[in-house]
Amino acid sequence: NRGAYTLNVEVINNICNVNILSPQDGGWAWLGFPVFFNAYAFDEEDGTNLTLSWESNLTGTFGNQLSFTYADLNEGAQTIRLIATDSYGASCYDEINFYISNNTAPVVEIINPNNLDYFNCSEAIDFLAQAFDLEGQSISFLWISNIDGDFGSTSAFSYNGLTCGANHTITVVATDSLGASSSDSIQIEIGPYINLAPIVEIISPNATSGPYVDACSEIYFEANASDENGYIISYVWELNGVPQGINVKNFTIKAAQLGAGTHTIKVT
Repeated sequence: NRGAYTLNVEVINNICNVNILSPQDGGWAWLGFPVFFNAYAFDEEDGTNLTLSWESNLTGTFGNQLSFTYADLNEGAQTIRLIATDSYGASCYDEINFYISNNTAPVVEIINPNNLDYFNCSEAIDFLAQAFDLEGQSISFLWISNIDGDFGSTSAFSYNGLTCGANHTITVVATDSLGASSSDSIQIEIGPYINLAPIVEIISPNATSGPYVDACSEIYFEANASDENGYIISYVWELNGVPQGINVKNFTIKAAQLGAGTHTIKVT
């Protein structure tokens, strides 16, 4: 005789467990900078032998390991999801919100010297630049001459070593702590010392006092001069081409000393 016995066996596939440990939910990173990803994943039947898939709704799939570093997430707010799948095809997931920010370059401007300024050879030149970074990063400076190369690394300093007899393109590069940079440039000329002549004008007597002077009166002479390179040290007055030995800015003489007639007065 034969008997039959039927046994029904139900195989239960337990749901796996996954948890993103790094980065933290609500975190952020700069665009192009590496982000460390780390997670815990376990299944009662398969242990840690799970198929993993890291996904971003902006970047797509970008990883398949529990721990790794990745630097190519797209800019913007995104959802990062880790999906773990066991050998039976069952899956579980964890997700976080993460933000990738694009670091903007600082804005920089050369304040001094001015474009097309002229300086004498070996003259100390005051260099000044101002820079602003939107993200508030620290800023480093580098000053460059197209002829002499690098010559300064602070926002403000004095320097007298630029090559003489040349037109220089001066560039300042401002770089923030994340490596973004921008620049500003000017042109200056370094050359031999040029002593420009003063500008002088006789202001008395003038057109208001008229061309005629009574022989019994006194005549007030005055000149005014300016000089770009320094100070006026002397005046020389001439009467009809003859120096009078008078080297002051103003003086008074009697008209009778000049004598009757038309006179040419010159001051140097």
